[in-house]
Amino acid sequence: MALEDLLGTMTTTAFFERHFPDRHLTVHGSLDRLPAFFYQGVLADPDALSAAYRGPVYVTNRNLGRYQVHGIETRACFAELGLSVGFTEVENLAPGAKEWLHALEQELGMPRGCATMAVFVNGRNSGLSVHCDAQEQIAIHLMGPKAFRVQAHPTRFPKMQHVPGRETPPHWLAQSDGLLDDATLPEDAEHIELRPGSVLYTPRGLYHETLSGDALAMTAVVAFRNPTPAELLTRYLENVLLQSEDWRRPLAHGWSAAPGHRDAAKARMDELVAQLVARLGGLSTERLLASAEAPPLEPGRVLDTTRLKRDPSTHVALTQEGDRVRVSIATALGTGAKASLSLPSSLQPALAWLERGRRAFDFAELCSAFPAWERSALASTVALLLRTKALVELPFEAW
Repeated sequence: MALEDLLGTMTTTAFFERHFPDRHLTVHGSLDRLPAFFYQGVLADPDALSAAYRGPVYVTNRNLGRYQVHGIETRACFAELGLSVGFTEVENLAPGAKEWLHALEQELGMPRGCATMAVFVNGRNSGLSVHCDAQEQIAIHLMGPKAFRVQAHPTRFPKMQHVPGRETPPHWLAQSDGLLDDATLPEDAEHIELRPGSVLYTPRGLYHETLSGDALAMTAVVAFRNPTPAELLTRYLENVLLQSEDWRRPLAHGWSAAPGHRDAAKARMDELVAQLVARLGGLSTERLLASAEAPPLEPGRVLDTTRLKRDPSTHVALTQEGDRVRVSIATALGTGAKASLSLPSSLQPALAWLERGRRAFDFAELCSAFPAWERSALASTVALLLRTKALVELPFEAW
């Protein structure tokens, strides 16, 4: 299991009872207890990672700020300039990493698709200045000497990426009366030495700073975009509300100098808010939670209530091939995915129904339209069409 790999001798029960989600934890152990991609391939060699990586690159060193760089040899940044270099979303370069991340998400009870993996390569005696992050993270140390200093945030579960000494937005200030105001942690802050194979779990909001030693250091960091109830609800509500013309229409004259115009706009907003309050209690919690997970759906996760809609930008052609039907799917513009599927010809009526449709429907409606077909077969077909983008899931309820 992915979490057991990280915890070593600690049980998952102890981790959830004593540390997750709000207390940090350090575990030491051999690197080879972890999946092979952590010590083979690009994660075994900073030079190999630098040569293979094509995504955004960020450089920093202590209090110098964080900058995205373009068009330079990234190896020179850590090997010659002594900077700390951040490579984002490296799971695409490490075979097996994405599957391992999905397993870890499931074991932690987080939405599928919320985990990403970055790698920090630290030049000699470089590191990151004091900051806290807005999400839970797990650092897996891969190479060289490196130390963390940590201090708890005065507020539990703060939603901010605060860097002391930089301007603080109002919604961060409103969460806490005790934000750190020094660019370095105090002398009595906890000091953690990492070695290859060490794992450090940091909850959101934990203030920390890092420093490498007299050799290159490399650390993989798994970050989780695990939504708060506030984020989950507000994002979901926007998608639900935008289905309504009343909520899409701009609030005309809401900031007019004429009192009569302002009053009319306020009255309209009052009506909409009252409408929303009446509707909030009936929102589907099941759909609300499902909206946080990354598509596409697997057949086993297609529910009767799953909402679907045909994407008119994709062109679907059905061609009979004996007892099979060839489904060819492509977009007219751009470099969108092209796909070709071979399915049983008995599915053709359902495929034609899906191809012609332009309105939203739920899976139960499709099953009712073709009662002779087993639900599992229709679910598999829907899952295939979701992967090709011919169908799109609407992960929210109708207004």
